[in-house]
Amino acid sequence: METIDYVILGGGPSGIGAANRLGDKATIFEQSDHLGGLCSSFSIKGFRFDHAVHLSFTKDPIVLSYLKDVSFISHKPIAMNYYDGLWINYPAQNNLFPLPADEKKRIIDSFRNRPKIENPKNYEEWLFASYGEYFARKFPCIYTKKYWCFEAKDLSTSWCGERMYLPTIEEVEYGSTHDSTPNVYYAKEMRYPQTGGYCHFFGRVTAKSKIEFKHKVVLIDANEKTVFFSDGSSIQYGNLFYSLPLNKVWQLFKSVPKEVAQASKQLVATSMANVSIGFKREIQIPSIWFYIYDQDVPFARVYSPSLKSPDNAPRGKSSLQFEYYYVSDVCPLSSNDLLKKAENFLTESGMASKNDIEIEDVSYCEYANVVFLNHMEEKRQIVLDFLKNHGIVPIGRFGQWDYLWSDQAYSSIYNAWADLHN
Repeated sequence: METIDYVILGGGPSGIGAANRLGDKATIFEQSDHLGGLCSSFSIKGFRFDHAVHLSFTKDPIVLSYLKDVSFISHKPIAMNYYDGLWINYPAQNNLFPLPADEKKRIIDSFRNRPKIENPKNYEEWLFASYGEYFARKFPCIYTKKYWCFEAKDLSTSWCGERMYLPTIEEVEYGSTHDSTPNVYYAKEMRYPQTGGYCHFFGRVTAKSKIEFKHKVVLIDANEKTVFFSDGSSIQYGNLFYSLPLNKVWQLFKSVPKEVAQASKQLVATSMANVSIGFKREIQIPSIWFYIYDQDVPFARVYSPSLKSPDNAPRGKSSLQFEYYYVSDVCPLSSNDLLKKAENFLTESGMASKNDIEIEDVSYCEYANVVFLNHMEEKRQIVLDFLKNHGIVPIGRFGQWDYLWSDQAYSSIYNAWADLHN
């Protein structure tokens, strides 16, 4: 049986980053026929789509060095929100101007009287303490259910960080009376490849590492340092770098302790359906990406590939992709239902009609986001300790079970490798 010094399971951004860090002695084993994972792209009749919005705003010198040879387009991080037929600048808490006067008053009054909670026990309490209960229930609580597929009270707060802007009362009041406010997005520049889709950033190995496609892992014997694949082949490893989902550890590893198996089973991730639409003409799209807060619209977020780069659509045409998240073995909505709901939104919002549509497609990603359910962090640590005790290095969003952006996933090998050898 062949022995490989550095075996990398998974060819997403973290696996690619690991291969570039480890060099010629590394081999990537990827179950699909391409690299990139969630950052890969696909094309339909001249229209190119990514899997969700994907833009790079990294400041990490390691990642910037990797991206430096890729020509990119620079965008300002300007997004919009769709709420009850209104287009509201992002973030909504700073841009209440389009709302009716009585609703603005209720939001501001609630913000002034928001509860003082020093140590919120869950995300709902954090939202109430940050924005006031009225705004929280009208906006982020609804979005939470769409994006994370759970109620805000079911989530912890360890993932929030800089992702959620916390305004002052002065900012809230100013945004309620002015239609233009300062951009408070956590990044000042968003970058996207000129050609090739987002995978042109995170879909290539620059080292001379070997890549084995169509190799789906079915069993890992950590004691014998052996990986078995669905085609009947197997390899032995000197060092193993694991970017596969932690919630599959109980299935993939031989002889998993009961406590580890239970913890692994309790880790939850969302799946995602992407509704991709190409238009016969250029349509008016309010921003590169926008969020939908209406409860009767199932999609959490929408982005435009053609606004990210003209290379993503035939000349004179536009495109959109709608993101629908769910937690179940089978998508609750059929492909036809998803297409109809996307078409209905286009009509109701005035963006386009069904006659404007040239191509439609629905694709699925089994893993989209790690869900930070209450006490998830303790369960995650149990599984991570199991890997570490066997000398296995977890990398990436699903290997480390964290809310990592693509650049963080790419560079996750560096801290993970150091932690293993401390």
